[in-house]
Amino acid sequence: MEVHELRSSRFATAVFLAILFIAMPVYAEAPKEFKGEVEWTTSGERLFAALIERLDPDSMEMALDEEPRDDGSVRHMYVRVKGARFGAFRLEEMALETSFSKFNPVSEWVDAESIRVEEILSGNFTASVLESDINAALKDQIDENWQNVRVEIRPGGIFARGYYVVRGSISLKILVELSTGLEVRSKKVWLKDYSLFVNNAEKTSIVEQAVRDLQPVVDLEDFVFPLNIDSLDLGGNSVKLSTRTPPKIFEGIRYLYSR
Repeated sequence: MEVHELRSSRFATAVFLAILFIAMPVYAEAPKEFKGEVEWTTSGERLFAALIERLDPDSMEMALDEEPRDDGSVRHMYVRVKGARFGAFRLEEMALETSFSKFNPVSEWVDAESIRVEEILSGNFTASVLESDINAALKDQIDENWQNVRVEIRPGGIFARGYYVVRGSISLKILVELSTGLEVRSKKVWLKDYSLFVNNAEKTSIVEQAVRDLQPVVDLEDFVFPLNIDSLDLGGNSVKLSTRTPPKIFEGIRYLYSR
């Protein structure tokens, strides 16, 4: 009788512990935090460091469901970036989620430029660009013929005002005002149905050609991840770009960076 009771007690204890274990929440490991520079030892940290070098962000967060495999496969990945930079162009915020990404083999990851995305089965993306950052980029991006160009983001469109200098024996400084919508074409954003006001009718064709030369106004062709933009929203002094489905964070190996 005592043996039977002992066995029953052990069984009940085992069941209780099993239920307790199942009921307990599973906590992800503490994030790996870096400031200023990422000293990497794992392939996940190497990938994180490469993205920081390529994007030059103010801060960045990355999550992986597991370390990248030797062949460069990354099953599930999430990246959220604050203040990413592409030359003179700055993104206020960007988030990206990919499933079944394929990079080149880890053995080839010598430096940031050597890490390449070869394939992504699916990817979700969102980004926002501030009016102030657009204007800051224009100072470096446009040629010397454009002066004092200023862009305003308005619901449904963009208004821009500036001066275009026609150079010759006598240089002319022409006031140009532009009202335009925007449209998405794959990885690029173009001016759409724009109207021009030029205070010198004889030079209108020259200015129109100069505006055409500015197209596309946003080009993500060289972005690290090959994703297409599906939608664009204007308002609140910003431009928001996104895929149909927004990216979502998930529990996993987390990496945090601040400049």
